[in-house]
Amino acid sequence: MLILNGTKDFSALMKERVRKAPNKSISLDPVSDMQWVCHVVKIKRKNCVITMEVQTRYCMVFIDVKKADAAHFPQRFIKRLATEMSLMHDSPMGHFERNMKVLAKHHAKTLICKRNHRSVQSHINDVVWHLQNHAKNTGALPATPKEVVNFGVFVNKQLRSTKAMPDYFYPYERMQEQWSKWFPELELAPISEVGVAKAIDEKFTKKATLMSYTKQTLH
Repeated sequence: MLILNGTKDFSALMKERVRKAPNKSISLDPVSDMQWVCHVVKIKRKNCVITMEVQTRYCMVFIDVKKADAAHFPQRFIKRLATEMSLMHDSPMGHFERNMKVLAKHHAKTLICKRNHRSVQSHINDVVWHLQNHAKNTGALPATPKEVVNFGVFVNKQLRSTKAMPDYFYPYERMQEQWSKWFPELELAPISEVGVAKAIDEKFTKKATLMSYTKQTLH
């Protein structure tokens, strides 16, 4: 199951979709569940949702999420995740639908509940600072699909550490490793940081197919 653990503010935004948490603590849930913590902050009068995977601290940011979007947010989240994993691995965007099917097979149910994780929240706060700083320095939030993805690449290159993993690590590398373990049937080969940057440039400038996938998922 895919579980989106919402802070108080995120749960208020997703009010109609929030259900009871299976346990008081995330650590008590089955290890097979994919756990994300979701928070929302208002920047330049827009709701910016920051989501972070608990094990890897991989982060995805959604800009201008409205209360009316709550009903479709889980589907939007899954499409976005499949898109970013296609960019991070040696996976042609033509395999996007296959990635979606495998993700849906392993996590057929999505639960939004009100529950937080102190350590993850501290890293989310760091992402919030970077997003606020970006808006202050540029005068705007990331707007285009490419800008949103590149901001994600930036924050996922920030060194992190946790109690379980005291040695510093990069979230994007940890997510690449974890993704291959979660979905071995996809047989995905992780690509380097330079390769990811190159893939983003190539796929946003040369492949119209990516734009069709990202048009409704990357904001």
